[in-house]
Order: sequence, then structure tokens, then C-alpha cells
Amino acid sequence: QMFQYAAGYALSVRTGSKLCLDKGYFKNNTDRTCGLSVFKLSSEHSKLGIGSFFNLKRSFSKRIPVYHEKSLVFDDGFLDLTAPVELDGYFQSENYFIGHAKEIRECFNLKRELSVNSLEYKKQILNSRVSISVHIRRGDYLHPKNLVIHGLLGADYYKCAFDLIAGRFGANVRFFLFSDDPSVRPGHYGLPEDTVTIVSAAERPHEDMYLMSCCHHHIIANSSFSWWGAWLNGKPNKLVIAPDRWFASKDLDSRSVVPGEWIKI
Repeated sequence: QMFQYAAGYALSVRTGSKLCLDKGYFKNNTDRTCGLSVFKLSSEHSKLGIGSFFNLKRSFSKRIPVYHEKSLVFDDGFLDLTAPVELDGYFQSENYFIGHAKEIRECFNLKRELSVNSLEYKKQILNSRVSISVHIRRGDYLHPKNLVIHGLLGADYYKCAFDLIAGRFGANVRFFLFSDDPSVRPGHYGLPEDTVTIVSAAERPHEDMYLMSCCHHHIIANSSFSWWGAWLNGKPNKLVIAPDRWFASKDLDSRSVVPGEWIKI
């Protein structure tokens, strides 16, 4: 949803048109809800304003031409689109909106204050000399269907990332481990004992994403969740380590997913 919004926002600004989001898709969907309401997606963060909320995927008028994303590979033809147009796709690449990075980061500021627990974690992150967010995605990735598509990152990936971090920053780092699996333990992945473990709260995933963005540097999973946690960090000298193979499925081309300046291992 965040990729879809960001691409639509960038296009609306470029074409001087209003952005409308269609969320009718979520009305009868038990697996997904529209989560964008936690962000400050209001006219004060958009030069042109945001129109009524409609469905993100279904066409709300046959008179409006529809742009269908052809694959996960960035399509520079997107940059030639004119309004009105309906967007259909995932748009999982910063190339669709990188020219508006500052404004989009502002759009994704949280609407409400952090919970008490998150405020404490934020304090620890900000008081660390070098803070590193580490995301281990399991949860729905454990489902057989998702294992075939996404796959799970093993300890080897994380150990290699930790070695890179240690070589770059020495012993002055503190790791903050984020996971949707309460059984995850730092030692399983080679993390030091004093690692701060933050198990994602189902009702507050946006707060975890925000906390990730507060860290200096990032080790992300093959997950758009930690992708955004790293991308929303606007620090110019941040280091982001990402998996070279984003999908387990060989049918999915992920060459455009990871930004060029991030380190892939």
C-alpha cells in the first residue's frame, strides 16, 4: 500500500492532478486491511490535496485509462503517463517516486503519539552511539505458499551482515531486533546478548517501522516492511544491508526492488 501511495503521489504532483485512493478492495478482504490511515496523508503534506478514498486496485470508472504494471521491474514508461489514469500494480521500486522522497517521508509521518513501550525503545535507539535495526520476517512467510514465493532468510545472511557491520563500525554498535515471531532469539542469528529484541505488536506495526527508521543503519529482510523502515530513514550516510535474492521464486525479477546504494549480500 505504501509503494502504491508513493507512486500515485509522485505522479499526481508531476501531472498537477488530485490523487484518489480506492480502498473498496479491502471491504470484504479478511487477510488485508487498509493501513494507510495511521499516516498523515492529508492536504498539508500534499501540494495538490488527496481526494476521496476509493479502491486501491479496482477500476472506479471505465472511462479512465488504466496503467497495468507489467512486472516488478521498474518501467520508465510510467514517467510518461498523463492524467487522468488509474494505477494497477505494486510499484515496488523507489524509481517511481524518488524525485519526491522528502515529501513522501513527510506523508508517512505517524498521525498519533507513540505508545509507552515504543517511546522507551525510541529513547534507547537515540541514546545509542551507533544503532542498527535488524528485521527477521517469519509470520506469514512460514505458510507453504509464501515459502515458495518469498522464502526465509537463514542465519548465514545475518551473520554475514553482522560481520560487515563489525568491520565498518567496530564494537560501538547496538542492535535492535524486530520480528513478528516471538520465538526468535538473537543468539539464533549470531547477535550479541545485549541485543534489544522488539517483537512486533500486531496492533502497532507502524510504530515498529517508525522505530526502525530512527536507527542509524539497517539490516533488512526480504520484506517491504523493513524496506520501508530503512527507506524512511532520511540520514544521508545510512548503511542498508539487503538480501541479494529478494524472492525464492525464480519467476520474479527483483532487480528494481533494492535501491542501488544499498549493499546486497
